[in-house]
Amino acid sequence: MGETVFGCPPETDSSHPRVKSVLHALNQMHDLNVTAPLEWEALHRKLLLKLVVNCALNPVTAIINCRNGSVSNSKHGRALLKLLCAEIARLPEFSSYLEMSADDLLGHVLAVSNATENNVNSTVSKGLESEIDFLNGDVLERAAKSGMSLPTHEAIVDLVRFRLQLKRAALNGLIC
Repeated sequence: MGETVFGCPPETDSSHPRVKSVLHALNQMHDLNVTAPLEWEALHRKLLLKLVVNCALNPVTAIINCRNGSVSNSKHGRALLKLLCAEIARLPEFSSYLEMSADDLLGHVLAVSNATENNVNSTVSKGLESEIDFLNGDVLERAAKSGMSLPTHEAIVDLVRFRLQLKRAALNGLIC
């Protein structure tokens, strides 16, 4: 939501001159709205929350080819986001680390959707690869390692792939 965060993993010395130099340069870029440096725990939390948002909101907007706000303003869109958030909330890393319920995650996703209501995920509609395979794939991998399945995420990834296949066929002059 317009914030650039910077931090160092625990094994990195945040007092290293190179780290300090990058931090100083980032803080000079006022347009970036830099929050730095964050402790690893806070940075990791922000990254996990961003992953939740991207795994819930991006595939839905890619499939429907709509703006973010259209999803949060629709009872059907909210219901789908709720299913996706509920599945993520069951994953051990998300439930223990974020300490947020499925409803809390949904509230966060809806807040981001509303704050970015005019944004459009245009990669799939242009026939381009999206980050959805990678991001949702990461969540599906975490689930598999925990012996869990996330059927809504599995279906949403298949739908994005199908939408991309249809778009590419249309771009190549094939009628679908």
